[in-house]
Amino acid sequence: MPEIQDLIKKYTSLLGKCFQGDSDIKTLKTFTPVMKVLCQCKEDVSSASCRYGLRPCPVCWGDPKDPVCLPCDHVFCQSCITQCLISAEMLCPYCLVSLPNDYTLAVSKQLSGIITKYSKFREFCNSFFIDLVSTMCFKDNEPPEKAVIQELLNLLFARKEVVRGCQTETGKPSMHTKPLSPFDDVVDKTPVIRSVVLKLLLKYSFSDVKAYMQDYLSQVEKWILDEDDKTELYTLFVNCLEDSMCEKSGVFTEETKTTFLREDGRFLANFSQWSSQGAPQEASVEYLQGVARIRMCLDRAAELLYTLHGTANGSKDEKLYLQRVMQFCSQNNWYKIYLVRKITNQYGMEFTQSFSSKREYHWIFPRETIQQVLKHQPGQMDQFLVWGKNYKMIRDALGKAMIEGHMKSVEAALEVKPFSLTGTVVFDWPENRPLFIL
Repeated sequence: MPEIQDLIKKYTSLLGKCFQGDSDIKTLKTFTPVMKVLCQCKEDVSSASCRYGLRPCPVCWGDPKDPVCLPCDHVFCQSCITQCLISAEMLCPYCLVSLPNDYTLAVSKQLSGIITKYSKFREFCNSFFIDLVSTMCFKDNEPPEKAVIQELLNLLFARKEVVRGCQTETGKPSMHTKPLSPFDDVVDKTPVIRSVVLKLLLKYSFSDVKAYMQDYLSQVEKWILDEDDKTELYTLFVNCLEDSMCEKSGVFTEETKTTFLREDGRFLANFSQWSSQGAPQEASVEYLQGVARIRMCLDRAAELLYTLHGTANGSKDEKLYLQRVMQFCSQNNWYKIYLVRKITNQYGMEFTQSFSSKREYHWIFPRETIQQVLKHQPGQMDQFLVWGKNYKMIRDALGKAMIEGHMKSVEAALEVKPFSLTGTVVFDWPENRPLFIL
């Protein structure tokens, strides 16, 4: 973007001055002016790109798609403004300026091109900011000041006023999630909990950041009511926690492997006693950390089952660990289902099927599955058990396609949700508490 080169040079110089007095961005004293310089740079580029500056669509708070500029110079997505305008009351939903009765909406191709360029510039700024946070705020294996941590978490949300004509039932300002960015203009159209900050914080002392993560989780849970959004929230937390544990465990030696087997075996026994008292009313970080560790334990069990299958060479600790896993899985079929899906994902359906014909491995499967296999389909595995609701969705779509003679139903099914083995949260109804994440 040659037209803004001078502005970039100006703010690059100002950014350098922010580090002259104190170059440690881990401190709020340095972090705050860096944020201000980036925000001011973005605002000046916005003003230079368009006479009245570039702003997100006041309805969806995203970059205007097929932008329509009203006579009052407020820009909307074509679809958003079409929904808001009423023929008997032609007003700008944002400033309430009257529009001519014969006014027709026209998409501005020139403005569309400008918005595309501006969006790319904002992405460059966001990438720079994330690199700065990743490399400077967390360098030397030390997290930043508590005030900086709080600022980073606050950057994931933006409070937006609801425009007239597109109000919710309450008419109150709404809270939105957004990318990790110093800018709060463009937000996510659906709640998406970003993992960058969480993963960075979890690389360090869990006890130091646990309180911040708990506040973050509690705060977001109050805003998210939809079941799919909660699924995304819990899944992200568990995945981040599990990744953190894997990074800390590192490469196993025979000695450390034995130590981990013993510790994980004790954890499963203790978790069984704790979970028997019921899941917490509110999802706590400790509870989700427990779920993440359960997944790691079951992953290790899947690896051992593959390694020891058909042999008697397992060590005493390995065999004891599998016994602990067997006892643990007997409490809840969802643990078994996770284990079956993990084995299938890692080692294939044929390997999973081989367990169903051997009595000593029947504990891996839900009782109903073994009864079905033995009675109706010897040697065949229940596809729904292994692949879940995605399998049923694709299976039904294929059946419909064969009957109707075209593939539209299959294409529609594939567009709904990616075919995945993960990302399913099992809730404890009716309390709606997370019980397990597949």
